Amino acid sequence: MFIIMIYQVPINIIKIVIYSYPYIVTAEAKLYHKKVSYVNKKLGISVFCYYALLVMWIFVCYYCWYMSKPEKKKIICCGEALFDLVLDKGPRGISLEAFPGGSATNTSIILSLLGLKVMLMTRLGTDFLSNSLIEILNNKNIDTSHIVKDKNINTPLAIAQIDPRGDSSYLFYGKRKRHKDTARHLCRVPFKSAALFHTSSFFSYSDAFFGPVMKRLRMAREKKVFVTYDPNWRARKIPTKRKARERIKKILAYVDLLKLSEEDALNVTQARSIDKALKKIARSLKGAIIVTRGGKGSFFWDGTKRIEQPAFRVSVSDTIGAGDAYTAGLIYSYTKNGSDAFGKKIKQTLRFASAVSAIICSSHGATQGLEGIDQVRSFLKEKTS
Repeated sequence: MFIIMIYQVPINIIKIVIYSYPYIVTAEAKLYHKKVSYVNKKLGISVFCYYALLVMWIFVCYYCWYMSKPEKKKIICCGEALFDLVLDKGPRGISLEAFPGGSATNTSIILSLLGLKVMLMTRLGTDFLSNSLIEILNNKNIDTSHIVKDKNINTPLAIAQIDPRGDSSYLFYGKRKRHKDTARHLCRVPFKSAALFHTSSFFSYSDAFFGPVMKRLRMAREKKVFVTYDPNWRARKIPTKRKARERIKKILAYVDLLKLSEEDALNVTQARSIDKALKKIARSLKGAIIVTRGGKGSFFWDGTKRIEQPAFRVSVSDTIGAGDAYTAGLIYSYTKNGSDAFGKKIKQTLRFASAVSAIICSSHGATQGLEGIDQVRSFLKEKTS
């Protein structure tokens, strides 16, 4: 570990320590004005020990600072993992192409592609589909150690149909084999190594997972871990909408940044306009809000000011995972800029998130279009020139 820290310390710090050594020796030597040989020998040992401790202290301080940076910690995403089956009608009939899906899963994959350390917390079955999904996530460098496998759960499926404009509509499958609640507990969250905790979708306010999610949100607040949330309202998945709205309201009390679509905001609050919806949400939420509006762009609102970001114009293949990609862009910006990402650098944050989302919309599937952070930077550079 000591050798690793040596390589991590900047050259300038090493130079300062090395160049200061003669002065340390001189300063120490003045305290021992006796020029006796055996004293000089003892003095050499004293100076060496002091020098070694000083170097170690600098290394430890730098290492602690280096490892405390958000991008060196893990992003923990808690939510649903499933397979998206994208329906295609061809001359030979209907075909289905499978991609990893689920709001939190999509966000996790994109964050990993952007170069961040990511852990996914969810609950899957023991069938071959769940095993295949975990294998894909491992290949994407996502930490799957906190995925609980339950024999009473089937791997969820979402069948997506794409309309001529590229917009998607869904049908969901994958009920538990028994009605018994088998999701009473998720794995414990390693908040000590967490830079941010993100949860999303129906998973967060479902009967099975609402309790465990709330427990982890309270823990995140105690540990002062930044929390982001996307309710991702899907009317067809929600059996009791009144209960879902009440639960979302409770979740908002622990959220630092809420990202949701304009449609989500109207459905969650049952307001007739986005302005009224935001005011209703603000009663429960202490953090900021970012609203996505599809081709109309997005905007940031903190209760006083509203900052707009137009959407980038691209050829849309489909919009599967567009919102999840936008969320990943917001989280990535937070790891690089901290709270400034939603403060003085908010315009830069909105632009980056919009770019990630636009790239995803340019290809089929929720994550297939993204190659890495260099692709996003090139995209932004091209749009700037």
